[in-house]
Parts: sequence; C-alpha cells; structure tokens
Amino acid sequence: MTKFNARVGIFAGVAAAALLGGVANGQTWTESGDAPDLLPGQETQGAGALTQIDGNHDANDCDLYKITITDIGTFSASTVGGASFDTQLFLFDENGMGVTHDDDDPNGGGLQSTITGAFVPGPGTYYLAISAYNMDPNSAGGLIWNSSPFNVERAPDGPGAGSPLLNWTASGTTVGTYSIFLSGAGFGNGGGYFLSVGGQCPGTVSVRWSGATPSRQQAIVFAANTGAFVIPNGPCQGTQLGLSSQGLRLVNTVGTGNGSGQVNGSAGTGACGGRLQLVELPSCNTSNVGQIP
Repeated sequence: MTKFNARVGIFAGVAAAALLGGVANGQTWTESGDAPDLLPGQETQGAGALTQIDGNHDANDCDLYKITITDIGTFSASTVGGASFDTQLFLFDENGMGVTHDDDDPNGGGLQSTITGAFVPGPGTYYLAISAYNMDPNSAGGLIWNSSPFNVERAPDGPGAGSPLLNWTASGTTVGTYSIFLSGAGFGNGGGYFLSVGGQCPGTVSVRWSGATPSRQQAIVFAANTGAFVIPNGPCQGTQLGLSSQGLRLVNTVGTGNGSGQVNGSAGTGACGGRLQLVELPSCNTSNVGQIP
C-alpha cells in the first residue's frame, strides 16, 4: 500500500517546483476540411487540455467533433463571444445517444449556446456538435430533442430520445465562422486512459486507473485546482496538464501492470478537494483529472 503524507494529505513525494514552472494557455483545435455531421465525427488531436475549437459553418451543415470530457464538474462548451450567427450545441456519447443540448445561452448570452456537465454521467469520450438554428438531430424515433424551450440546457426530451443519432434536419442555412470555448475537456485522441478517486478525506483514499499502456510507469501529480500547467523540461517537456500550479507536486510513480490498477493511502485534510492526474511515461499521455473527496 502506498502511503499518503498525513501532514499535507497527499502521497509522500517531491515538490514539483524545481521540475515544473510556468502556466501556459490551453490549446485550440482548428477544423480540418469539413468536419462530418455523424459519428465518428472529426477527432480532435493533441495533448493536455482542449480549450477551443475553431471552425466554419456552411449552409445546411453540422460539425461533429470527438472530444474527451475530463472533469464533469468544470466542463462547459460555449459559443458566446465566438460566433455571429444563431448557434446550437449538442453533446452525444460514444454510442451516439444524446446527452445534453442548448440553443440560446441560459445565462443571457443571446443567440449563442452554452452546455455544461449537468447531464454528463462521467468522464470519457463524447461527440460535440454545432449547428445553426434550426438544424436538429434525429434518431430512428424522430427528433432527439424537442425544438423548445430555447434558452434552457436540456437532456434529450424528444420522441427520438431513446435512440442514437441518425441524421439531421436540413434547415440550418446560416454560414459563418465560429469558436467553441471549452473547459474540463481534452482532445479526442485521449483514448481510454482514465483515473477515478474514491474513499473519504480525511481518511483512506483510493486512486484507480484503467486504459494505461501495460508495463509502463506513470506519475501521479497533485494540485489544489484544475488548470493548464505545462511541463517546461524533462522527458515530458511541453505536456499540458489539466492542473493548476497551486500546490503542484509530483507525488509518486507507479507501474501500470496490465493497464489498470489501484493504490491506497491515508489522506489528511490538506488533500481534501485537491486534484490528481496521471502522466504515462515515456509517452507522456495524460489521464483525466480526478478530485479527492
């Protein structure tokens, strides 16, 4: 069993100040060609946090992007300030089932759109779609979402809510460029490298992971909050984490075994509410960010 440091409440390890320094802005994916309107969409590719998607909306067009949601508590996607036309945002799971949708921003952002993690069941792979009003997704059962109300984020509520995405209504004639601003998200090529944090804090906390490359080492990194910290040197120089610099430290390295595993320890009050992320070595792949209870 790996022990947590009782005083600071994290795995006993070395402070990262000498290894990690400087925070960089998040990264942007720019639409390549014309993103498809159906699964598998266009895979966003990169490492670390995905904070913006830039694209172009053509007449009767819908763009679907494969992303990773890393933290449902901080996840959001918004076109407020990023488009001049009446946008709609839709989120689907890996099977094409509807998750959440918004037409007009619930926070008063006009005809642009904002969705959050309110209806997202957990971290993982999702598909984010943008269309112009009133180009809507259908399943075999009909509309996945009803066309109104407009300024409310909603889980699927249409007659086709129980079936996966099949096609789109061809009525979004507006054209224009757009930017989708994201938080709590990563690139779509993040694969299935995920961690979860359980237990009680203060008390015994467990860190579990799956989807790692077998027989690789992985570093466990702690920070007080989420953010966009970039490793400035060493074998993972340039890798962007989903963590802030506040309290940032490398706390331990563990083997991945067959690609999944677990470590347990005693956590003090200094760890409660903090964030953990895994960095696989030497590939420098990063997991989602987990929160200590």
